[in-house]
Amino acid sequence: MISNLFNLKLCIIVFILKLSYNSLLNSYIIKSKKNSMERRKQISVRHELKQRLTKMSKHIKHLVYSSLPFLILLLFCLSPTQAQTDEYPSARISNRHVVMKLYLPDPINGYYRATRFDWSGIIYSLEYHGHQYFGEWKASHDPLVHEDITGPVESFRGPGMGYDESEPGGEFIRIGIGILEKKEEPEYLWNQTYKILDHGMWEVNQGSPSLDQFF
Repeated sequence: MISNLFNLKLCIIVFILKLSYNSLLNSYIIKSKKNSMERRKQISVRHELKQRLTKMSKHIKHLVYSSLPFLILLLFCLSPTQAQTDEYPSARISNRHVVMKLYLPDPINGYYRATRFDWSGIIYSLEYHGHQYFGEWKASHDPLVHEDITGPVESFRGPGMGYDESEPGGEFIRIGIGILEKKEEPEYLWNQTYKILDHGMWEVNQGSPSLDQFF
């Protein structure tokens, strides 16, 4: 009787241990599968992200290479105006408060060689107590274009002396520019550059705080 009772308890204990073992084993298997799925998911996400980054990198390279000519042109057009300044005859006058820089009239190398504005008194820089006035307003510059000029400038009203009396091919005078050739046109066109027949003689006298330009 006692022996049978002992055997029954032993069987119950073995059964409980077996259930616990199976439960732990199943839990471990489920956890392992879950971890494996998470690792696979992470690997998949990393792989997808890497593919996207690779595609993005290719698109960026293509964009940069296709835009390279435009970028080079843009950098050339937006280069510092000092580089342009060094190309043209200029002068500098100053006192204790003001530093002024001017382009000098020159029929060959001058900053402005069109026929709308007076060639003298072209102020491209005026600095007062660290503040800069005037300066370039266009990204590109052509000395023969009527509006490619900077600073305060002078332009006399009308075409100039002798325009109305002259025939096409004749001469008329614009002060500060020279003797121009009249075109075959119904009226004077202020936004056109006329052929200059005679530039005249320019004389520049530079003192310490002053600059005189004579035509």
